[in-house]
Amino acid sequence: MSLGAKGGYANTWILNQNVKSDPEVSSLWSFAPHYGAMIRYNISSTQYNTIHMGYSLEILFAQYQQKYGPGFLGDDFERQLDIYTIDIPFMYRYTIDYVVNLEIGLLASYVRLAYGNYPLAHDFIKNGEIYLLTENFSSISVAAIVRISTDIKITKKLALNPGIMYSYGFLDLISKAGGRGKDYRGDVKADYRITRTMQEGGWLGLVYRL
Repeated sequence: MSLGAKGGYANTWILNQNVKSDPEVSSLWSFAPHYGAMIRYNISSTQYNTIHMGYSLEILFAQYQQKYGPGFLGDDFERQLDIYTIDIPFMYRYTIDYVVNLEIGLLASYVRLAYGNYPLAHDFIKNGEIYLLTENFSSISVAAIVRISTDIKITKKLALNPGIMYSYGFLDLISKAGGRGKDYRGDVKADYRITRTMQEGGWLGLVYRL
């Protein structure tokens, strides 16, 4: 079993097809941090103890950010959504010789706080004001997650753990209060489409093998 801590940044997206197809709005690249604790547990090994299978569990404080800029027909503005979550990734892990880790699993996110001046569900674009939007988003969302990392030994039991990750949500991020089932802005007639999260990024961790 191993314990550790980590921190990193990811390119985060709050994906809504109505925003993507709106000529007045464009989604911009946004980067946000995540940090927290991790635990690994091996359940089996090969005959020569070079390949290990097990599980990884983490508890992370994370942020999902989405910036919006002008589209083809829009005015010159930039607006932003910020969603703060507690992320709990639970993954099956395949480790080669305690060096290379391949992990695949599920990422559950609990929304703690959300605010911004461009919510997806309502037309709150007024004077650049910031609105508390927590109730506009589902309290729990789930994503598929894939990660690759390596353990760089510092001592016999202590290692640096850099890695890269990708996740894609498959549950709707919008709540009923946020307009689930309706168009994302009150004055736009459009078919409702599920809003999902996506992130791609990296981290640096420190792992201690017990």
